[in-house]
Amino acid sequence: MIPLSHLITRRRSVTNAPPTLSASTAPGVIGEPTPLTEATPTASQVPVSSTSSVSVQPLNARRPHRRRRELEPGDHASSSSGVDGGASQPAKKNTRGPNRMLKEAHAVRMSASLIKIAYDSQHRGAATSQQHSSVVTSCGYVIRNCCPMRWESWAQIPEETKKLVRDKLSVNFDVNDLSPEVSAYLEGTLANRYKDWKSAFHTHFQLWDDPEIARLEGCPNELTERPEDWEWLCKHFMDPKFVKKSIAGKKARDSKTLLHHSGSKPFSYRLEARRQEGSKFPQIDLFNDVYVRPGNETAKEIHDVMVEKSTAVLQEATSQLPPETPIEDVNVPDDADIQIVTEVLDQKLGRRYGKVVRCMGKAGVCETGASSSRSSTGEVNALKEEVTTLKGQLAAQGEHIRAQDERMSMIVQALAMSGLQIPMPTRDVAPPSTSQPLHPADTQ
Repeated sequence: MIPLSHLITRRRSVTNAPPTLSASTAPGVIGEPTPLTEATPTASQVPVSSTSSVSVQPLNARRPHRRRRELEPGDHASSSSGVDGGASQPAKKNTRGPNRMLKEAHAVRMSASLIKIAYDSQHRGAATSQQHSSVVTSCGYVIRNCCPMRWESWAQIPEETKKLVRDKLSVNFDVNDLSPEVSAYLEGTLANRYKDWKSAFHTHFQLWDDPEIARLEGCPNELTERPEDWEWLCKHFMDPKFVKKSIAGKKARDSKTLLHHSGSKPFSYRLEARRQEGSKFPQIDLFNDVYVRPGNETAKEIHDVMVEKSTAVLQEATSQLPPETPIEDVNVPDDADIQIVTEVLDQKLGRRYGKVVRCMGKAGVCETGASSSRSSTGEVNALKEEVTTLKGQLAAQGEHIRAQDERMSMIVQALAMSGLQIPMPTRDVAPPSTSQPLHPADTQ
């Protein structure tokens, strides 16, 4: 019996070194880019992640009306460090600091050209995970520093303001003559970063028991120079419609059975990496990496069922080959892992309706009945427009024919008044076969 670890996948070691942006993917304008304005000293030093669960640095522990968080045992040990003479000083923060697009600016200086965004339809975004991370962090930077927080969502922001925000990306990225796919990718990324940044302020707003105290004394460091933004946000957070929507969203998140632990990196990039490692069932391996965690018995049970089914599929494929066949040469259906994952999840959690396939993210978007109906409606509308155009052409031709008939009738009437009588030609009768022209003397 072949060991299970060798049957399902053959892994290779993967380096954990931070990815670097390749300069070969950055053709564009020649010249030094104008650097963005550095962050003000009052800006928060806490990084903002690309997920919606972002926390904002508390303002000041000495402020009144503030909830006090119970310190963990490790907090006392890490709050200060001993020095000579028995004095103590604050421990160094273990944070990476705010993003300032320094890596992107360095890549532009080294290549003397702007970064060209390479789009890949498989990921529905940047071609590589490194460039996707660069685009996401850059969009987050311009949203935090250049976009006012006075609208409920990115879609409601006026186009003039959106254009100013997009122009900040042109410092490092080539945003001229973008394809519709790249434009949609950037718009979606900016919309997500705006939502996440507003969610971070909502988390900061909830640190106070009294919303009015939060409005008066809770302005975060990032908005000290933009107090009107904080005023609008506080009013928005106290709106009954927003409160109702926030409570419903929290209940929906708490009711989720499976929670992934993969961060903001899309599943499609992780799935591609596992295929490159030689995995026979990359979808099942991905489920194990992002969902299975100690204490989550539901995810572990689901994964065990997937492994059992995938082992049966692989053993059936190897039974038809010679015993000495290497595992690398065993071929399984390309969609076997997707079928197994979908079947097991539908049995355990119920069938899911929609256009997104479970555990596939953007890479698993499929057409649904609604989208197919919209496609059919579009085809019908196109045919209607074509029919309307043809009708217009036929009407124009009819007008032209009627104008010719009226002209011919006027000529015949003029000849008749001069004493000539020419029979009115009909369209059903063929023209006379004589080649000699009709002379007026012959009619007399």
